[in-house]
Amino acid sequence: MLEIPLMDLHLGKMAWNSETGENYDYKIAKKRFFFVLNDIIERVQDREDIERIVFIFGNDFFNFDTHTGTTTQGTQQDNDLRWQKLFSVGVEILVKAIDMLANIAPIQSVLVQGNHDKMTSYYAAQYISAWFRDDERVTFLHDPKLRKYVRYGNSLIGFTHGDKEKKRLNGLMQIEAAEAWGETKYREWHMGHIPICPQPHSLLVLQTL
Repeated sequence: MLEIPLMDLHLGKMAWNSETGENYDYKIAKKRFFFVLNDIIERVQDREDIERIVFIFGNDFFNFDTHTGTTTQGTQQDNDLRWQKLFSVGVEILVKAIDMLANIAPIQSVLVQGNHDKMTSYYAAQYISAWFRDDERVTFLHDPKLRKYVRYGNSLIGFTHGDKEKKRLNGLMQIEAAEAWGETKYREWHMGHIPICPQPHSLLVLQTL
């Protein structure tokens, strides 16, 4: 199973090098997104053992969530897009990415809502579901639950943005996914929100154990 965890893109965020040490806008975000995605595809395109792809989106894919340019909870953001264009550019990126990945293996699109884009990412998930509704290569895990669970062989992976659970995280999987917990040997949480390494956007390939 190939997991694509492109987290915390913050599409629409604006930063100025003289003030922050680095420039950032939606064009840079889009370029970086497809640079990483194309790199992953190039590295796996000759593999014949990939049975499925799990594409994780949300996780603050969008930088803001309201027409006034704030996060879901109202924190004002520096943005370089109007909310209408933010959504249009975002779903265009997501549709293109899923199309690219679906040429490699069947793909499961998984929504993990972030603290910046809880509503907008859910709307994007509905857009994607409608766009690919007749495409047998694509399945969806787009329900409103903040935490999602994907099982592969003897592995159970929990996905969440990571801003809500804190110390509760260690006790949630065995309750919310009790049956899969009992039938698997390896269990992990994969989260965004707080980078734990200089390059948090990584590629993970799991094999049935």
